[in-house]
This record gives sequence, structure tokens and C-alpha cells, in this order.
Amino acid sequence: MMPLDKQAHALSGAVIALALGFVFTAWVGLAAVIAAGAIKEWYDKLHPATHCSDVFDFLATAAGGLAGCIFVI
Repeated sequence: MMPLDKQAHALSGAVIALALGFVFTAWVGLAAVIAAGAIKEWYDKLHPATHCSDVFDFLATAAGGLAGCIFVI
């Protein structure tokens, strides 16, 4: 089973991709998810005292975004 943190990242990615995918296009939604995931992990890396940067968080966010993108298509 996927850890709860990764589930939250995947759900967030899917919600962003779905929202933007229905308003614009699926690809805009996916691009926004990838950008948001990368920026979030970059922010986490810049604040190590309070945040933990993890490439698998980014991958979970992107995977959720891809699922949302596929649903919109």
C-alpha cells in the first residue's frame, strides 16, 4: 500500500490536473502539476529545518497528475 503522504501527493496532482484539464486542456493540467510538484519539492529543499524534500513525492504528484490528465482526455 502506498504511504499516506504519497497518496496525498497523488490526490493533489489528480485534482489540479482535473480542474485545469476541464477548464483548459489535459496537457495544460499535466504541465501545471509537474511545475507545481517541482516547485514544491524545490521549496522543501530550501527549507530543510521544517520540510523534507523527496523525489518520490514529486513522482507521486506527477503520477496523480497523469491519471487526471488521462481521465480528461
